[in-house]
Amino acid sequence: MSEKKQGICSIKKLFSKDNFYTDTELNIPEYQRPYKWTIKNVSLLLEDIKRECQKDVSAYRLGTIVFHKDNKILDIVDGQQRTITLLLILKALIANKQGSEGNELSTLVANFQPTFTQDISKKNIYENYHYLKQATKNFSPREIEFLLNRCELVYFILDDLSEAFQFFDSQNSRGKDLEPHDLLKAYHLREFTQDELPEQAKIIDDWEAADENDDSGENKLSLLFSDVLFRIKNWSMLRSARYFSKNDIGLFKGINLDKHHYPHSERLRMINFVVNEIKHYCKVDYPFQLSEPVVNGKNFFEMINHYSCLCNSYRQFANPTSESKFYSVFNDCAQLHLNASSQKIFKFLNSYPNRNRTGDQYVRMMFDCALLFYFDKFGAAEINRAIKDLFAWAYSLRIHLPAVRLASIDNYAIGQNEGLNRGIQVFPIIRNAQHPDEVLNVLQQLQTPKVQNKDNDLIKKLTKIFPELKNHAQQ
Repeated sequence: MSEKKQGICSIKKLFSKDNFYTDTELNIPEYQRPYKWTIKNVSLLLEDIKRECQKDVSAYRLGTIVFHKDNKILDIVDGQQRTITLLLILKALIANKQGSEGNELSTLVANFQPTFTQDISKKNIYENYHYLKQATKNFSPREIEFLLNRCELVYFILDDLSEAFQFFDSQNSRGKDLEPHDLLKAYHLREFTQDELPEQAKIIDDWEAADENDDSGENKLSLLFSDVLFRIKNWSMLRSARYFSKNDIGLFKGINLDKHHYPHSERLRMINFVVNEIKHYCKVDYPFQLSEPVVNGKNFFEMINHYSCLCNSYRQFANPTSESKFYSVFNDCAQLHLNASSQKIFKFLNSYPNRNRTGDQYVRMMFDCALLFYFDKFGAAEINRAIKDLFAWAYSLRIHLPAVRLASIDNYAIGQNEGLNRGIQVFPIIRNAQHPDEVLNVLQQLQTPKVQNKDNDLIKKLTKIFPELKNHAQQ
């Protein structure tokens, strides 16, 4: 049974080693995301503190902080952004205060001196600190006393890391709950072998570089896991894949080659050994497969980087900026040359008027996942035929249904749609196939959808752009 300690602590108590938790040190673990609070976030927090001080409230709650106790280390699991900002406020006050006030604050912050390696953390810390030096210049003794003794945090201390993760909360709107992929980062960092430890710093940097938002404001790694990897893996095993949550991260926990000596893991151990040996002499990539078990530790991060690159290449391939350039390089593989039929398909998918409707986006995502899974298994072999047949399979559903929901594509992907192509389980077929024909021959057996979709213009364009689809659709 794990131990849990909880309570309320003042800012002074938080940073006071003797008063908070005897013989422990605060620490920011490696799996934490960079410090991303900006001057805007910091100024809002400072304004809140000043406002509550003026009200002379007995206590002001700043939110929740969750710790994982590992021997004599208190890892900050949740509340990192807020804690660092509070430390910066204290350091700014130290820079502005002289005499006894400054000495007391200096003694307080001496117990917590975190280091940061990510450039984004360094940038935000530098900018926020210099802002705070000006903003706290006229802090009165009363305001300092209020900050130290009446600004409070609700804290939880747990000795089980998985339980600590479950305590992540989003009640503080200025903080940010960790995503499922952040928990996977923490898990796999702990799974590094001794030989892999020297590479940890670079791997963390590469992960953080990928852990950014795209042009639409969505987190790239979050989308990679939720919309691609999670769905492909689950659909290939005939499992529902509607929403990726923290309860699903077990899908990406696999085999520790140092600990798990099972017969089925020996092949992976041999592949891992050979690839690492060859790397000393020439450039070689690990032969990742989405249908294979995950190898824990360094291999997991390399796998995610591989599929992140693959998906980025696919976006360029499937969304060409020039009509004359219908090819791409998939992760340093051979160029893919599309025939006229494939060019028409992608041109249509990227241009028809209602392509951004929710239902249409669901169908496009299912098509993209199927094609990526096919390419992951067979590369460029019969790629034009695969594009044509997977397009017919995916967009038969769009023709058939008046409204496509997430549940619609979820059922269709595993062959459970009552009205169309029931039993054609595209993702498991790709997973188990040895040759492209085993997939493509099945796709020739598509049923004829009855057109219930009221978007007649879409139906006409679909059948015009892809004549073969006329054989699958009847009015």
